Amino acid sequence: MMTSTHQEIFHNLNCCDTYYIVVGIAYLARSSRMGKVKDRRRSSSSGSLKSDKMYTCVHCGHLSPHIYKTYSLSSENLMKLLECRKCGKLVDKYIEYDVIIVAVNLLLLHQPAYRHVLLNDPFSSFWKLGIIFPFCEAYCHWCFQKGMETSPNRVDFYELENDFYRVLLRTAIGAAVFHGFILITAFIRSRLFRNMVRQNFSYMSVLKGTCMCGFYSIFELVSLVWSFKRMDSQYVFIYGIQWFTNVQSYIATTTATSPTSYFIVGIAIGLKLISLQLFDEHVPVLDFLNLLNKEKGLLNRNGSRRYARVAASNRVDNWKMDGTGKYPTIKDFRYNETVEFRRCGMQPLVAYSGSSSHFEKGNPMHLESGFLRSRGSGQVSFMVAHNFGLSSLEEGEIQGKEIKLKSQSIGRMTGAKDPSVTEIERVFTLTDENTLVQKLSMKTSTTTVMTEHLVATYTRE
Repeated sequence: MMTSTHQEIFHNLNCCDTYYIVVGIAYLARSSRMGKVKDRRRSSSSGSLKSDKMYTCVHCGHLSPHIYKTYSLSSENLMKLLECRKCGKLVDKYIEYDVIIVAVNLLLLHQPAYRHVLLNDPFSSFWKLGIIFPFCEAYCHWCFQKGMETSPNRVDFYELENDFYRVLLRTAIGAAVFHGFILITAFIRSRLFRNMVRQNFSYMSVLKGTCMCGFYSIFELVSLVWSFKRMDSQYVFIYGIQWFTNVQSYIATTTATSPTSYFIVGIAIGLKLISLQLFDEHVPVLDFLNLLNKEKGLLNRNGSRRYARVAASNRVDNWKMDGTGKYPTIKDFRYNETVEFRRCGMQPLVAYSGSSSHFEKGNPMHLESGFLRSRGSGQVSFMVAHNFGLSSLEEGEIQGKEIKLKSQSIGRMTGAKDPSVTEIERVFTLTDENTLVQKLSMKTSTTTVMTEHLVATYTRE
């Protein structure tokens, strides 16, 4: 666990990052709004809005050639909003609203606000939002994954920053799947239901809507100020916002019905989540479990950084074997054993557990569990506890495809049987993609020479 000082520093740094990101996004939105107003004023100098573009009534969706007219009185220009010929309401009242008011209406899922932004607003740099919001989403996911509560120390935390690029790629793939499905369905609707598509329909307005509706990531960004733990309620809230806002956007740009829009956007979000899940499963981070293959080897001298880049999911690798045991004070024996390696969140370690049984009878014999941890620069530590009252702390280094460990301290439970173990040496060797060999030697209170005790050859399940 991180110390309280490290937690405070980490939290303050991320609060500052969150603050500057939010302020930057607000400044971008404000700047674009001011530029939009200036463009309108320049275009209205003739007294009316002269353009080949057809505008959309934000209330009924009817097309209109003008939104407002201007009248010159002495040195001042007066602007009069025009009414829709179909519904009799103002074509677009939002052109006089401040960007904050428009944003609030978008958040409240007011359909007129979505028509204004997506169909009438001249803001053309929406692609910037399509970049900024995925960056925010990736940053939030990265923070939730590395988790302040699970990072063991500052050194490991900074090593974990390399994983941000993987998280960014993950987010980009999810966004591409989502945007792509929405655009494909819009294309299909425009071909199959031509009579139901508005005259000024464009795929850019659909893409503009999906980019704009990525603002749900801002809520995740703000939540980092309080906690780096993501709860189930946050998932429901965030994806709920994404669902409802994109539904309003889809209705505004394609004139689809509400049930159809809810269905299409729901499928798009589902495909996005599936793609993220597949990415996590098939594009793993280089760590201890995934380095147990012929391409990477067990671990190498640069394995400390790879250890630190641990994926968030608690993936498990299971190995089974038939082994032999011997020692001068006991009879030779055979046994079966199953071992498990499990990732521990974003910490640079794996949890280890093993259980052995009698080779013929199948009776339980020995249980052990512990943690194998990287200490940096190819150094590793292995802490394990045994059910017969022994605990050991073993340390060593990575040499090619081997991990060589030697006990640094031995703990013994009161009442444990003699002879007692005084020293342990252990070697893990990866011989091929699916074969792992463990050799264990030890000294006891009666056998003072390091003697081989167990040889186990594991096969990946």
